[in-house]
Amino acid sequence: GGLALVHTISSVLGGRLSDLFPRRTLILIGTVTKIGCALGLVLFRQNFPLYIGFYWISSIAAGLIYPSIIAWLSSSNGGDRRPVRDATRVLMFFCISWNLGVLSGQLLGGVTFVLHPGVPILFAIVAAALNCLLVVSTRGEAVAPPPRALEAPVEDEDVRTLSVAFVRVVWAANVTSAFCVGLVIHLFADLAVWLNVH
Repeated sequence: GGLALVHTISSVLGGRLSDLFPRRTLILIGTVTKIGCALGLVLFRQNFPLYIGFYWISSIAAGLIYPSIIAWLSSSNGGDRRPVRDATRVLMFFCISWNLGVLSGQLLGGVTFVLHPGVPILFAIVAAALNCLLVVSTRGEAVAPPPRALEAPVEDEDVRTLSVAFVRVVWAANVTSAFCVGLVIHLFADLAVWLNVH
């Protein structure tokens, strides 16, 4: 629960920061922080307060990464907005890739946990390090757009109405799916113990 709360707050703040600071820098800070937190989770497994602290800090780091990536992908050259259809296509493929990464990461984590509880975290460290390399080597200016680019482009009434409706559906779908996934992830361990699954 603490993770979800911290992630929600940090994502809102991360979105604001991505409009003020270079997005590549925010993504790298978040990713390096994730690596540090993963190392902390490996080293302090027996110290519950530190373990939970690193867990929550990793959620703050995610709040820097995700909004900055979305903002970066929404701009054509780091400053100007992409055309709506182009931005929709790019963000759609990103969201599919992100969710496939989440699913495969959880699957890999579950499979490798059997070997040793620290193995999934080590995989996460390697994946985060690869992410750092990708962000550094990616072309394009991941900077915050100038103030003029933040102004909403002129659109006709139909497009605005559909956009508002779409945003509401997306928010409802995200909240619902997060609730369902959260129930599975956070209650499964208790259910497994109750069913005497080893």
